[in-house]
Amino acid sequence: MNKSLYRVGTGVLGTSIVLGLSGAPVWAASGGETNSSMATASQIAVASGSGVVNSGSPGLSNPPTVKLTQTDVISMVEKLFPSLAKMYMPVTVQQQVDPMDAQRQVYQLSWTPYAGPQQGPNLNQNFANVMVDANTGQVLSFQNQGSSWSLSQPISEIQSQRIAQDWVKKLAANQVSALVLQNITHFPGGDVAYLFIRKIHGIPAPFDRATVMLNPAGHLVNYWFSWHPATFPSLPGTLLSLSAAQAAFGSDLNLQLRYQAQFLHSGPGPEQLVYEPQLPVSTLAPLGQGAPILDAVSGQMLAPDGTPLTASPLGNLQPLVAQGPSQWPTVHSPVLSLAQLEPRVRQNLGLSEADWTLSESGQSPQNGGPFGNYNQLNLNFTQVKTQQQVSVNVDASDGMIVNYNSYAQTSALGNNPSALGSSPSSAATTVHLRQVANQFVEQLFPQLTGAIAPESQPITYGVTNEKYEGYAFLIHGVPVTNAFQVGVNKITGEVMDYQLNVDPSATYPSPTGALSSQQALSAYLQRAPVTLQYMLPAHLPDSNAALGSTPFPIQYGDTAQLVYTRSPRAFGIGTLNALSGHWTIVGPYGVTGGSKVVSVGTSRVDQAVALLEQHGILPGPEVHLLNLTASITRAQFVQWLERAYNENIDSSNPPQFPDVSSSNRYAASISKALMQGWLPGGGNFDPTQTLTRLQAVDWLVRWMGWHDAMTNPQLFKLPYQDVSVVPSADRGAVTVAVDDGLFPLIHGKFNPSGSVSTGQAAMALVQAIRTILAMQN
Repeated sequence: MNKSLYRVGTGVLGTSIVLGLSGAPVWAASGGETNSSMATASQIAVASGSGVVNSGSPGLSNPPTVKLTQTDVISMVEKLFPSLAKMYMPVTVQQQVDPMDAQRQVYQLSWTPYAGPQQGPNLNQNFANVMVDANTGQVLSFQNQGSSWSLSQPISEIQSQRIAQDWVKKLAANQVSALVLQNITHFPGGDVAYLFIRKIHGIPAPFDRATVMLNPAGHLVNYWFSWHPATFPSLPGTLLSLSAAQAAFGSDLNLQLRYQAQFLHSGPGPEQLVYEPQLPVSTLAPLGQGAPILDAVSGQMLAPDGTPLTASPLGNLQPLVAQGPSQWPTVHSPVLSLAQLEPRVRQNLGLSEADWTLSESGQSPQNGGPFGNYNQLNLNFTQVKTQQQVSVNVDASDGMIVNYNSYAQTSALGNNPSALGSSPSSAATTVHLRQVANQFVEQLFPQLTGAIAPESQPITYGVTNEKYEGYAFLIHGVPVTNAFQVGVNKITGEVMDYQLNVDPSATYPSPTGALSSQQALSAYLQRAPVTLQYMLPAHLPDSNAALGSTPFPIQYGDTAQLVYTRSPRAFGIGTLNALSGHWTIVGPYGVTGGSKVVSVGTSRVDQAVALLEQHGILPGPEVHLLNLTASITRAQFVQWLERAYNENIDSSNPPQFPDVSSSNRYAASISKALMQGWLPGGGNFDPTQTLTRLQAVDWLVRWMGWHDAMTNPQLFKLPYQDVSVVPSADRGAVTVAVDDGLFPLIHGKFNPSGSVSTGQAAMALVQAIRTILAMQN
């Protein structure tokens, strides 16, 4: 059972997060709603209900009665956001408890693409989500990720701020008079987030807020609203001074160096050295404050429920074995073979040849993550007597075991459960399970016990019979948190699974020359000063009390408390790079940003490249290396088409061409294109050869799913003069490519053997996608 965490640092929480909690908000990328034809929330009409999928109420066999019907809410939402009514996707409606407020019933409206085998451009990013209070009709959240293949001109900052204020007036008409603009956050790519909060007697009450996020063209892409009925106490006679509060806050903040992968739109990016607060788990506020909260009178750190915090501050992580070895694996070229890896695996896992047979082996494709494009071998072992199964994935480049699963009550590393006693206490069980996990780690990584540290913060999964222990790598003495986790059966006390989450062979910058902790604290306080605020106590379910529970829904108190904490920001404070001193904003789309801005007069080729970058087909680092006038190779164009295709298939290397080795940088993409079905196989591929116009048209037409219809040239008028030099089977495809603007004629001729430049390829791909979208819409 693969339970890998997606390792992403927020820069404010100081802990790892399991993404994808049921009912948790889903951040969207660019696209969005224009601020036009809007109705107020009170203008509710009855909709026809066509195109609606009623998926019921998850987890509620008898949902509470609410004032608004599904058709009421659909009609209201379509009036507020007219573009949603025009989407070609059906809307799914669910009634459920608000994940951010246990006392509120909401409707979740989701527009998501059909899951059918739709050929052509990858539209899986295209979705919209709206959450509405099921009794009042208040819009609580809006996210819209579009698949627009046109670029809009950016608007001015003044226009953008006015549009944001207009959205608050429309969507929070009853509260707008009490909201003031607190913070403006600019994201790479031009998106802007505006945070409006409530103030009582001039003191911020940030639990009552509205966040508006616009793309550069002024379209709404994200909206969050939170409002709570609360009593606000009067100011006490004496307050802790601001200077004393700042000193206590800085001490409690506990900034420490950490390695953290950049959060890119396409997934984890390069490792960076950052400063992160290390706070007790119970200090993590429900709205992502992730900073110490101090009582405004006593200065004592508070838990989110407003009670004094008794948890100890997190100290520095200590090695599993003091003075233990720290011999990191070596990357091999060529990669290690099965004959080289099998003995290593057997030794590290105690799988003797006498007791365990290798029942199966082969390459094991991975779904993204830090090992997505790596050569991995999957080894399945069978116990001779019990027929127990053990599955192991190994990174063939350095021999690191990536994944281990035992499919029986007794694992390969047989620890004696009787050591627990017949009725062990829960505390003794917890200690013993940690010991079992530590023994497994020492056997798995005998050369790294001095570079691995157990983590104190618990990991919770919805697996009732397992306890998970998390571990960090210590690289250059700096922790790489959530490096891997080990699952131990709570009944038998034996290891059941293990998952590596980070690549220890990646590049980790040296901490030499990093900011001091005092410099980091000064930068933190300058960016988000400590201020007097109101906090509303929030009661989070105890994730340790019941296995599988999540920190949602949240229950709030009814009386606010005066506290000192950092000033509120729309998407948190960000991440402080410990080497450069720069702050990285991690928003809905990662550090790459969502939308692309273009200036007036931008050429067609630059617009095409910008669109391909915006949709993840051309990652930013690749864009900067492109020579748009140089010829593109066959392999590079196939990579673009593979990335843009609807089916994201992982594949085994090498592809089925004798002249494409597994070490070729495009090998994985060529193999995926074969599996997607549009790239013909057989013979040599000639990856480094220049792409010709005829080959580009042939692949594009196959990629669009139109190949079979193009093979009858008698059905087409052939509008080009050099018909005779175009193979008969390709004449229909060339006609369509010319007519739809993929490849314009050159002086009336198609010129099939002519080379294609990188810029021409970009324009042709964008035009092909626009052609398909025009037909679908």
